[in-house]
Amino acid sequence: MTGEPQTDQRIVLALLIVCAACSRGSKDGTTSAEERRTKPQPIAAKDCEGGDPQNVDVNNDGKPDITHRVRSGKRICSVMDLNFDGRTDLLRFYEDNGQSPALEQHDYDFDGHVDDQAFFKAGKVVRKELDTNFDGLIDTWLWCQGPQIERAERARRKPGRVDTWEGYAQGLLSEIQYDENSDGQVEKWEVFQDGSLTEVKLDTTGDGKADRTDPAAGASSDQRDKPISCDGTPLPTSEPKLPATGAGTPFGGDAGTGVGDAGAASTDASTSAPATGPITSPADSTSTSVAPDAGAPDASGPKSKGKAK
Repeated sequence: MTGEPQTDQRIVLALLIVCAACSRGSKDGTTSAEERRTKPQPIAAKDCEGGDPQNVDVNNDGKPDITHRVRSGKRICSVMDLNFDGRTDLLRFYEDNGQSPALEQHDYDFDGHVDDQAFFKAGKVVRKELDTNFDGLIDTWLWCQGPQIERAERARRKPGRVDTWEGYAQGLLSEIQYDENSDGQVEKWEVFQDGSLTEVKLDTTGDGKADRTDPAAGASSDQRDKPISCDGTPLPTSEPKLPATGAGTPFGGDAGTGVGDAGAASTDASTSAPATGPITSPADSTSTSVAPDAGAPDASGPKSKGKAK
């Protein structure tokens, strides 16, 4: 490695340390990095209420499948039964304009419990929280940069408590950090180049710094991952050259804590690396924006079809 990339790497590392220290205890979405690391975070459906109900019978069976709550001709929220089993599968809450979504909550396995929630800004997904093992606790947090994942956190072992942090560049993994013994300190770093694992760094002395570097066994360009979509948008398959990041403080979290994988959370304490391919959790098998928007009220005010539940 030449001197210039090493210098750039040190600058990036220094910036990460400063940013992590500044964000100690601060909220990152609905919770702080420390809260996600130390306390289980439950996921549950919000109440869709207020305004007047506007019902839509999609399959013409005489029962409402979508209910919009409307005030002054603008939707507050919508409750949707996508598979016509009589239970809510999607909750959508709107911005003040009554058109742009602010929050969507999904029940992907149709068991009556929320498995995924997506947060929007200006109509775009900016953050997601997933319960991939259906225990009622969030185990995966994703932050989006456009359609791609920017960073992620994951709880692999203790229910709902983050112990794995991931950084991405242009949708490709750049580094994964692991707190292997749940002491709040990173002991292992996996470094990626162009989506391929290149080296593993370890802290063998417990001082929070990597003191041993091992090359990745059997790493090759054939094992390269593809960019991961954060909002379900198909991504190009080309893989740009990306600089590897060095071991340091966790991405966007508190100093001494760290970034989880978009895939299902592992319960095996001996697992050293989560899946790094495309997201396979139910939360990403369907785009967050595919839910029907039937029966949207017009500017003249709500129109009802049938009777409210």
